[in-house]
Amino acid sequence: MPPLTRAGNQMPTLPNHLSGLQGQPMFQILAECNRLEGEGQFIRHFELGDPDFDTPSQITEAAINSLQSGITHYQPARGKQSLIEAIRATTKKSRGFIPDAEQITVTTGANAGIFCSLQAIAEPGSEVLLPDPYFPSYIAAAALCGINCKYYRLDAACGFQPDIDHLSSLVNENTRAILINSPANPTGK
Repeated sequence: MPPLTRAGNQMPTLPNHLSGLQGQPMFQILAECNRLEGEGQFIRHFELGDPDFDTPSQITEAAINSLQSGITHYQPARGKQSLIEAIRATTKKSRGFIPDAEQITVTTGANAGIFCSLQAIAEPGSEVLLPDPYFPSYIAAAALCGINCKYYRLDAACGFQPDIDHLSSLVNENTRAILINSPANPTGK
């Protein structure tokens, strides 16, 4: 079957707000690393947060058992209640507090969570404050949402902690969010 086209056999173009969207640099670097590995070169991967070990067998077995048991249908949009409760317990263990269940939404990954969060709190043309250095997904999500990025420094000399005075000086009437990532990506702080 031929591809669907507009009259005159021209494919539709992307909307203007997507025209400058670029792929994430870490996936471009991964593609180049894979090419070099294909040529026989040894590459130590630092481009993605992908562990250098396989998924533990008990997790793989649990996933297979779920699939074989028919647990293949839609779940609540914010996440299955047992998973939300497990997240609350893990947050207590790792962060020392228990978030309300209503504060938790399960997403398909960090990129989807970042995009949905920014889309929910900011309007096109508004600003979000991002750490510098930053996780590249922040830029892509902000661009998709039409949000302007301003950066606050995370200097090595200060242990990659934000300078509150500098951060405060960046806030204005257009600021809709200050993104704080803990532990920070890429510094790990």
